[in-house]
Amino acid sequence: MALHAFPPSVIGVATGVPIFVGYTEKAPDRPMTPIAIGSIADFIRQFGGRHEGRCNVIEVMDPAQSDFQAATTEGSSVTIRFYALQNQNQEPFGPAYNLYTAMRLFYDNGGAACFVVSAGPYGAPVAKANLLAGIEAATGQAGATMLVVPDACLLPGQGAGSDYAAVAVAMLNAAESVRDRLAILDLPRALDPATRSLDGLASTRDAFYSAIAPAAHAFSFGAAYAPALDVSVLGNGDVTYADLKGSTNSSATVNNILTTEAQLSYGANPDQFRSVKANIDDAFGSAEAPNPLQSNQLLLNTLPLFAQIMQILIGKLNVAPPSGIMAGIWAANDVRSGVWAAPANVALNSTIQPTVRLSDRDLATYNTPLNGNAVDILRYFASQGTVVWGARTLDGNNDDWRYIQVRRTIVYIEQSIETALQPFVFAANDGQAWVTVTSMVSNFLTGLWRSGTLQGASPRDAFNVQCGLGSSMTAQDILDGRLVVDIGVAMVRPAEFVVIQIVLAMQTF
Repeated sequence: MALHAFPPSVIGVATGVPIFVGYTEKAPDRPMTPIAIGSIADFIRQFGGRHEGRCNVIEVMDPAQSDFQAATTEGSSVTIRFYALQNQNQEPFGPAYNLYTAMRLFYDNGGAACFVVSAGPYGAPVAKANLLAGIEAATGQAGATMLVVPDACLLPGQGAGSDYAAVAVAMLNAAESVRDRLAILDLPRALDPATRSLDGLASTRDAFYSAIAPAAHAFSFGAAYAPALDVSVLGNGDVTYADLKGSTNSSATVNNILTTEAQLSYGANPDQFRSVKANIDDAFGSAEAPNPLQSNQLLLNTLPLFAQIMQILIGKLNVAPPSGIMAGIWAANDVRSGVWAAPANVALNSTIQPTVRLSDRDLATYNTPLNGNAVDILRYFASQGTVVWGARTLDGNNDDWRYIQVRRTIVYIEQSIETALQPFVFAANDGQAWVTVTSMVSNFLTGLWRSGTLQGASPRDAFNVQCGLGSSMTAQDILDGRLVVDIGVAMVRPAEFVVIQIVLAMQTF
C-alpha cells in the first residue's frame, strides 16, 4: 500500500456512547442484538414504553407499615383503616424493571446516541441468565464506550455468590476484555426501601465490595454510584388507575374505599353520587372502562383520596438507580468539556433528591475507602439540587487509574490511534511506515496537549511516541508481523506518565 493511502491524521473516536442492557415492553425481531437508538422517541418506537406496575392495595394492621389511611364501609358502619401498596410478593411496591426510566433520565441529562440490548420482554422477573446473555451480546458492539445494566440492582442477593454479583463481575470483565468502555454500576438492591437510610446504604455498600471482589483485575474499568434517586420522570399522564388493579381483591378494596369517600362527599346529592359511583365501578369493576383515560381524569377530579393514592404510587415508581442518569452526565460532559474532564460537580435533571442524604463526614467511607473500591456519591444541596460528588473508578488505590477521566481518556487515545492504524495492516513493516505512524500519533497527541488534556510546558514534556526497530520493536516482532507503538502521555491527573502500547498485527503474504 502506498503511503499516500494512509490516513493523514488520527481522528478522535466518539466517547459518550453507552450500551444499555435491560428488559423492554416489546421484544425486538432480533433478540439479544444491540440496536442503535438516537432519541427517547426512537427507543419507545422500537422497544415500547414503561411497565405498568399492577400494584396491590392491602390493608395492614401496623400504621407504621402503611402508605395511607382511608375510611371504608362494612355494612352500615364506617371505620378508618390503614393500607399499603405492595407487589405480587407482598413486598413494598416499586419498579419491576428499570431500563425505560434509565433511558428517560439518560436523555433528560444530555444523552444522545446509544445502543440498547433487550434482555427480554416484560412479564417474568429480572433474571441473571438474561442479563448475562445481554452483556455478552453487548460486548461485541463496536463504538460503545459505556456499559449500563440498570436492571441488575433488581436481582436477588447482594454479596459474593449472588445473582447480582455474577452480573456485576460480568460487566467489569466485559469492559476490561474489550478495553473500549467503562461499566457504570449501581449498588445491589439499590431500590430496596431498606437502603433508604445511612445504615442501610452502608450495608449494601459492604455487600457490593464482596460482590465485585472476583473482578479485581478489572476495577479500573468500572465506576459505581449511589444512592438511588427520587426522580420526576412519571406523572399523572403516565400512571393510571390500571396500576392499582394488581388483583381482584385489590380492585375490590380500592372500589370500597373510593365508594366510601364518594358517599361522604356526595351523599347529599344522589345524582352526583351515582355519577361518581358509576365511574368508580367502570375503573375498578370486572370489565374494562369504556374510556380509561377519561375515567382516570374523572377520578382525579372528583375524589381527592384517589389523587392522593396516585401520587403515592407515582412516588414509588419514580425511583431509579443512578447508572442511566450518569450515562447521560458522562455523555453531556464529553460534549461540553471533553472526555478528559471529570464528570463531577454537575447538577442532575429530572431528579428530586437522592434517597439518602450524606454529609461531608459520611463521604470518606464511600469516595476513599481503604479497599479503594470508591462509590461516587450523589449529594443534595439546597442551592444546587442533586449533584455528582465524585469521579473515581473502583481502582481508587491505583495512582494511575483512580480517576474516571484518566481511564476514559486513555481508552479514547488507544481507540482513536488503533482505528487510525488499521490501514497499515497491509503495509510493509518498514522505516517509511514507522515514520508515518510516529508523525500521525504525535500530531494527534499535540492537539490533546494544546487542549489542556496533557500536562507539560511543551509537547516533548507531555508525551513521547516510539515506533520502529530498536525502539518499540525487535527483529522478531518484524518477523512475526507485529507493528508496535509505545506511547507515554503525561495526564493532568496523575502527574506521572501513563504508558500505552499499541500492537498492530500485520498481514504477511
